[in-house]
Amino acid sequence: MFAPTSTRFFPLGLVAFIVMAASPGALVAQPTRFKDVKAWRGTFVATAHSNHSLFPPPMAGLKFNYDASLTVSFILDEFEDEPEVWSGRITSSNLNSSHDASFKNGDVEMVSDFNTGGPLIAERAGVPKLLFHRERGWSFVMGSPWREIEAHKNTTMLKVGMSFPEQQSSFATAPNATNNAPYPERGLVLHAVGQTEAGGDASTSSLPLIDPPVSWSYTINLEPLALQELRLEIEETPAYREWRPSAALDGGAGAPLEITARLVTADGKPPQSRVEQFEWKLERTSREPGLAMNFPVDARSDRLDFELDAAGELFELSQEKQRMVRVVREGFSDTVKVMPYDWGGWSTLRVTAIMADGRHVEGKLKGKDEVGARLPKRAFDSHVADAWKKQLGVAGPDNADDENAPVGDGAKGDGLTLYEEYRGFYEAGSHIEGDPKKKDFFVNLNDAWIALPGVVKFRSLTGLKVHFLFTRAEFPESRVMNANHDRGAHIVAQHGVRIRINKGLHGKADTVGGPGNPKMITSIDLMSDFAHFDPARAAKIVAHELCHAVNVFHHGDTDEKVIWAALDGKLYEMSTAAPGGEEITVLTEQQQDVTLSIIGELKDVALVISEEPDTKLENAVLGYLGRDNGQHSGAECCVMRYHNSKAYVLRAGAGPGVRYSRFVEPIGATCLCTSAAGSGVNAESHQPQSRYGPTLAGRGNCLHQLHVTDAIPAPSRGGSPASQ
Repeated sequence: MFAPTSTRFFPLGLVAFIVMAASPGALVAQPTRFKDVKAWRGTFVATAHSNHSLFPPPMAGLKFNYDASLTVSFILDEFEDEPEVWSGRITSSNLNSSHDASFKNGDVEMVSDFNTGGPLIAERAGVPKLLFHRERGWSFVMGSPWREIEAHKNTTMLKVGMSFPEQQSSFATAPNATNNAPYPERGLVLHAVGQTEAGGDASTSSLPLIDPPVSWSYTINLEPLALQELRLEIEETPAYREWRPSAALDGGAGAPLEITARLVTADGKPPQSRVEQFEWKLERTSREPGLAMNFPVDARSDRLDFELDAAGELFELSQEKQRMVRVVREGFSDTVKVMPYDWGGWSTLRVTAIMADGRHVEGKLKGKDEVGARLPKRAFDSHVADAWKKQLGVAGPDNADDENAPVGDGAKGDGLTLYEEYRGFYEAGSHIEGDPKKKDFFVNLNDAWIALPGVVKFRSLTGLKVHFLFTRAEFPESRVMNANHDRGAHIVAQHGVRIRINKGLHGKADTVGGPGNPKMITSIDLMSDFAHFDPARAAKIVAHELCHAVNVFHHGDTDEKVIWAALDGKLYEMSTAAPGGEEITVLTEQQQDVTLSIIGELKDVALVISEEPDTKLENAVLGYLGRDNGQHSGAECCVMRYHNSKAYVLRAGAGPGVRYSRFVEPIGATCLCTSAAGSGVNAESHQPQSRYGPTLAGRGNCLHQLHVTDAIPAPSRGGSPASQ
């Protein structure tokens, strides 16, 4: 009797499978017609798959993906008749096992994973055996099909941002036996299929209170060694090696892939038995929502991402076009067409030739031990096409998010996994891909296309891969650009940033929620009269606010609005520090005293300071006074530097209350600075003095403040909100 396998999470997320065979003492004579068999040739194939969709609330905090496949070919040429058992040796083997799981409970998140692929450990695989029972039929058993793995686990305390990684060498295994199967009514070919599903002991689980079940399916084929050896080869054509899935904008199929399987013999002679039918199956086909990560918006997992299609006659499609059986009149090959409906879909294509003599020959890629062909051509632990990785020169796991260009604040990645970059997005009605070597950033201009020059400037200054041509159907209200995900590798909801004209906003722009990473930015609001701004200044404003959306701060916070007022022939400055007013003298940078000239000009100014109704002011004007280490400090060229100061303070040498004015403040618009030092008008060499000096401590070096990913909290640098 076949004992079900058991799924266990060991301390680092190890999944193990242990199967015990029936007791040899229960075995008795085989049917008489098998007495003439001198040796056996066989193949044992087992596959497993599980994912988090098995777990409804309240276990929805668990995400669990597991895929495994085992192929073992063997020869049995030793016989014992008390009890009757054939035994022998394994001739080839392959075990692929891929697992990742995460569990979030409050402020604690745990993640575990392992991947392995290749031949079994020979001493563990043991001796394969064919067991003949009484009327109960026959079964197959072998040793433990093990492979060594490096299992990883990481526990993160989300509130404090601390992680505790662990690593451990262990083993992944697979089923080692079949259920009892009945003898065939005729002939000497043994064939059986079976399935089992089991859970493990939750006390060993690395994920609290849960030990997910894993379903295994197996196929076993045995034939007398004297029969002509047949091989069903799946052709690995250039088209197969280069193909990647796609989809039509309306949800129709993308470019299909044709696959041919051909029956050949080991000795090169024509097959002695004819093919009765070919059976094609798509297994473990993905069902990712939508067509791409952002399209359609709010998509559901409502269809399989691949379907089988066929031309010609005598075929039948079933199981949502995942299975096709074709009756064969003549010949030893067949071709099927795979239709893709998603840019990131995946599946495994299996084909079996069912022979007139009862044999079931499983298809393999030529020269490979693994049954079936992965679609697209990809590594066993990946859903990303090999051809795409080769084309872009990238490697690494599907959940990699490690691009570091531009370097920014050192936080790698852009919140998008390698798989999500590959599956891609829709922009302006066309499919695009993310850039796995450069950080991607998403902007929705909505009805603010007038801001486009500023977006282009931001792209140039930061070096980010900026996408900004989204239609309303491509940019979700949630701003989450990778919301269409299910089993594909995903680490965080990565947000885009929306720019809009705010008719109620006057005199300044505002990055609502910033500075911060994109998820913190409710919107970038531009002032109601933005369309009337000089183009150079308008572009600078947009680029400045977009920098706040990737956590770039102002150069400082100490600049302030002041009031200059004329009273009894003198000039006074009223500020937060001197609300009652301080008499000031105003010089040009060429040391010319222009105080009386300014008093004369104020008499012609219509703005009267109503905040001081009891003060007999002749007239007054409101403006910015730049301070040391304030918003105007640092590199002159930096887009984050303010440019609206009307005056600055003499540091020493001419007595108190001296201001410099009557100068042109350059618009910082040609760089993102790379240090806190002052340059241009803020350089130490500037005469009569550096206007505003270096930036506030911890500010400046704006190019290295960039923080795109929503997966890592954006560091705070203190200071004022992101508005200008």
